[in-house]
Amino acid sequence: MRELRARCDGPVTVARDSTPMRTSAAAPVALAVALGLGLGTVSAQAVTPQATTPPDSPARAVATGPALDAGAGVFLPNLDDDAKRCGKTVDVCNDATDEIVNGPDDAKDLARIRLAAMPGLSASATGTVGVTTGAAQTRLFVQTGGGWQVVKPTTRLTAAQLKQGVTFGLEGKDIVRDPAVWDGTATVALTVTDAGTSTSARATLQSAPLLTTNHTMPTRQVVVDASDSSPANTTFLTELLAQAKPTGIPVFQGGAPFRWFMQDAFEQMYATMPTEHGAQSMSVLMLSETPEATTAKGLLGLRGPDLGFVWAGKGVGASYGNVETLPPTKGAPNGTLMIGTRPPQTKGSKELRGFINLMKAQGHTPLELDVDFLVVGHVDEIFQVLPANTARGWRLAVADPEAGLSVDRKAVQAGAGSRDVVRHPAGKILTPTAAAAVKAGGKGSLLPENREAARVIAKNLRTIQQATGLKDSEIVRIPVLYRALDKEDGGKSGSLVPSAINSLLITPDTVIAPKQFSLRVKGNDVFEQAVTNAYRSAGITVRWVDDFESHHVGSGEVHCATNTLRALPV
Repeated sequence: MRELRARCDGPVTVARDSTPMRTSAAAPVALAVALGLGLGTVSAQAVTPQATTPPDSPARAVATGPALDAGAGVFLPNLDDDAKRCGKTVDVCNDATDEIVNGPDDAKDLARIRLAAMPGLSASATGTVGVTTGAAQTRLFVQTGGGWQVVKPTTRLTAAQLKQGVTFGLEGKDIVRDPAVWDGTATVALTVTDAGTSTSARATLQSAPLLTTNHTMPTRQVVVDASDSSPANTTFLTELLAQAKPTGIPVFQGGAPFRWFMQDAFEQMYATMPTEHGAQSMSVLMLSETPEATTAKGLLGLRGPDLGFVWAGKGVGASYGNVETLPPTKGAPNGTLMIGTRPPQTKGSKELRGFINLMKAQGHTPLELDVDFLVVGHVDEIFQVLPANTARGWRLAVADPEAGLSVDRKAVQAGAGSRDVVRHPAGKILTPTAAAAVKAGGKGSLLPENREAARVIAKNLRTIQQATGLKDSEIVRIPVLYRALDKEDGGKSGSLVPSAINSLLITPDTVIAPKQFSLRVKGNDVFEQAVTNAYRSAGITVRWVDDFESHHVGSGEVHCATNTLRALPV
């Protein structure tokens, strides 16, 4: 995470002839960013003028000049809708798209900059204030007896205000997108004039970056598409609601694009700033599509206090099942993004590169993982963070094709070699027999694609372990079984047995996973049994739902079909 700095420079006294007075730098004043938010080091520096004005001069009252206190020096991109004024507006609408403070909750989202009282001023003193650096990306308010008023070029501070002290509030209109255009810095400049002498002060603040949530944060709400009333989706939704109910986690039923794959519709991020009352945070749902697209229409019911939308931007995009976050480690206090990538010439790679650069602008250094062997190519197909009661606090579940082949071999040894590996009641999938799947060569053999998948996954896992220090003992291997798809899919692989690792972690000890519909031995589904045992080794219970026709045949599973809103750290 880039270092955030608040600089409070001033005052600098300027006489009538505009000749600057000599100044001397005061010692830096440390401003602590408390609460373990990982926002970096914040510091402030004051510059105090040497008094050269004669003792009997009218300007002596302002010789010490104004003093601005910007607190932690961090401000929020004010993207939520505290008063719920946006309603069903699909266009970009949030608390920063107007010039008013929308109630007391919106006021909490303003970064405070305080001007210390200047009781020695004369009754004719006046002040001006405004944002210099970052003026186009921010908005400044001044607190008055009647509430908050937007600061305009014509705004003047009265002697009464200056003598009493003034509080300003700063909001960001957007996130940092391209540091070469705007690096998130906002400088508030204030000048006080009394008896022909002017003194100035500056406070420089930094926009809070967008951080990402991870699976160690408790689930507050599940989000799922409910716009499709087909029998397949009705079955999935009915079973999902039934399995979620015992956990007590509410389910928001909205709409989504991407053939109802809600995971790809948005990524929950958040911005936070330290205040004297604790952390002030808001969730920001990152969407790839344009504001008028169906993504936002299906999610409008989520927007409100402390939750808003932001669009990745033109030519920038990701399917968010391909964006997962490893929890904080010693070298990455805000966690580490995992993003799957393909060769540069692949369709969509340019837009994904734009998204990676957008995340770098927030201070992230994503791990780029190879997903080119998969037809969809998302990291949630191969990795899943699991909370753990350990010193680290989490484990990593990993898709394991070798374990999947082992499950199949054991079924063959148990006399089930002539049975199909997968058998769904609808019968809409071609599948080899268990014996053919593990045979070296010949029709139906799944060895080549699964061995290649195992090789690439192992390479990715080494990358993760090198970045995090994760040990082999902290890996949970979930059986999967891949098959190479048709030539129109480029010969890439997809899961033959519904991929259990692509499941919804709804509570710290419960996942909702796709029913396996694999062959049975002694009445037991062999893959469901193996998956249950793998998760049980990590203290996780599996609840099963049928997503076969609703999502599996479209190369997605339960995690693809759902999304979550997680509680933010405090």
